[in-house]
Amino acid sequence: MLNVLIIILMITSIFNIAQSSKIEQTNNKQYEKTMLNFSNESFYEQWKKTYGGSNIDVGYSVQQTNDNGYIVAGYTRSYGNISGRNIWLVKTDSSGNEIWNKTFGGNDDEEGESVQQTNDGGYIIAGYTKSFGAGMKDVILIKTDASGNQEWMKIFGGTNDEEGYSVQQTTDGGYIIAGATSSFATGGRDMWVIKTNTSGDAQWTRSIGGLQSDGAFSVQQTTDGGYILTGWTFSYGTGYLGSIWLVKIDELGYTQWHKVFGGTDADRGYAVQQTSDGGYIITGYTGSFGAGLYDLILIKTDESGNQTWMKTFGGTGRDYGNDVKQTTDGGYITVGYTLSYGSGGDDVWVIKTDTLGNEQYNATYGGTSSDVAYAVQQTNDGGYIICGHTLSFGAGVHDVWLIKITEETFLDIQNITAMPIIQETPGWVNISCCVLSSNNINNVTVNVTKPDDNYINQSMDNILGTDIFYLNNSYSLTGDYDYYIWVNTDNEQKSSNIFHFYIGSDYIYISLTPGWNLVTVPVDNGWYASDLVSNISGCSYVVKWDNVDQEFWIYVPGFPAFDFPLIPGHGYFVEMSNTGTLIMVDSPITSVNVSLKVSVNLIGWYHNQNTTASSILENISNCSSIIKWDQVVQDYWLYLPGYPAFDFVVTQGMGLFVDVDQESYWHGEG
Repeated sequence: MLNVLIIILMITSIFNIAQSSKIEQTNNKQYEKTMLNFSNESFYEQWKKTYGGSNIDVGYSVQQTNDNGYIVAGYTRSYGNISGRNIWLVKTDSSGNEIWNKTFGGNDDEEGESVQQTNDGGYIIAGYTKSFGAGMKDVILIKTDASGNQEWMKIFGGTNDEEGYSVQQTTDGGYIIAGATSSFATGGRDMWVIKTNTSGDAQWTRSIGGLQSDGAFSVQQTTDGGYILTGWTFSYGTGYLGSIWLVKIDELGYTQWHKVFGGTDADRGYAVQQTSDGGYIITGYTGSFGAGLYDLILIKTDESGNQTWMKTFGGTGRDYGNDVKQTTDGGYITVGYTLSYGSGGDDVWVIKTDTLGNEQYNATYGGTSSDVAYAVQQTNDGGYIICGHTLSFGAGVHDVWLIKITEETFLDIQNITAMPIIQETPGWVNISCCVLSSNNINNVTVNVTKPDDNYINQSMDNILGTDIFYLNNSYSLTGDYDYYIWVNTDNEQKSSNIFHFYIGSDYIYISLTPGWNLVTVPVDNGWYASDLVSNISGCSYVVKWDNVDQEFWIYVPGFPAFDFPLIPGHGYFVEMSNTGTLIMVDSPITSVNVSLKVSVNLIGWYHNQNTTASSILENISNCSSIIKWDQVVQDYWLYLPGYPAFDFVVTQGMGLFVDVDQESYWHGEG
């Protein structure tokens, strides 16, 4: 029993020495795993398109359509009546390729500020007109069919200026328009809200404001049937340069409450949306708060308009938020433009936040001139479509610009497996893997590099929707080689595993687990410790027991001076950082002749027939105990004569400690 304690103390010393050497290896392994995980918190640009001629063309509003294409509204000076601006409607396919475009207007200026696809597949456009109506500028509402052909046009206004900035089809099939009026204002200008029926005829209008200038840039119908508006106010608040204004009205347009946000400088609200919790999210810009001249602002309120949190984003320049939407993960996507960051001039700016408004990532798009985003929408594939204008690219002075992006917040190629890795010929290897993504990914392939460097390519079928891909196919492989399995996606994300296959005959294999394993080499292959290391991935150390000096000898990979031969019938400790299989294909050992010294010796079972600890003990003279190492629980198991309950099975490739009272030899069994 004293000898057993000596063994345990010695092995513990090895563990302590090895542990101090393992830190760098463990860290390297962890780094490698991170590199292969490809979790990329950023935006991935899918495509960009410009639309326009030699003059100024601007896109203010975009929406994904039922056919997964896009509809864009803005204005053009390149087409239509070139004496002024014309409303421009552009329809594209899902890749941004133009299908058709339409212009609307007269001899003066018109702009389309907002567009939405209607229930019948057509489109509704709101903006302003100088060519038609009673005043200098009037609100214009145009309904088209699915091909963009005008069905009707309505004009709203008085003798002064009116603009429509936002339109939405309502649950009753009519339309709600928000903007500003000078003709029907209490003060200089008021918020103006117009509710129409399905034919565009006004059912009611409301002017909301005080004695100074007020207006609305955005409207949305709320879940209670009423409406939420945001814009600006000079009539209320503390700032003489204007404040952000949030107004809630009922289904008939009567004010239920209003809230003012801002400080002593200029603050504006450009877009509002009701959030999934019943509250509201607002974006715009602030001169009162933040780091620079103007900063993009996000304000979250509860259902009563009380501020829950406020976030500003920007640098020392001018940074605006023009649109915001809640995303499917509960966070927010906002777009606008930045003068603080990017390539030069104003650049399109996209910011993704979590549910609390904390930035997750942002991106700029643009060249050396002015590039601005006015609208954003999350698309059916989980990405985003952005609309604006560019002076850096395109054919003219300004061109309409569409940018399609997606998030790369999570793409994890995992669980690449190949089974069985050992099989008699003819053999088939079953390869499986799983790809997880927060976005829809296509064209997932698996490449298996065979020993001759040829690829086996296999497409993967998405059997569980848009998130999880599985591959489960078989390949005919043969030989004792390393095979590289690569999984690739269409956006060039990839991961790989290396598998060592043996498919043939006359093989012996030993399964190894993470931690220490006690093994023997049951074939006559002339291996050294370094050969064992090179034939299995993840081996950190090979340790032999010197039964003369009663001490361990450690081989560390990369130190050839400590290498030693692996003698048939002897046992060796092998430390693994991962699960592995040691495959040997040489002539099996048929007999052994191991010299045993007084005290502890380390032997190995070579035969392909299992035996027991009690049988080995009976075949060794003066043997007092047999000890095995349990590689699963990482502990010893002791068998003493007369205690059959502690007997255990000995399998091929297992190493054993034997304790003898007199010198003798072990010649094996059978």
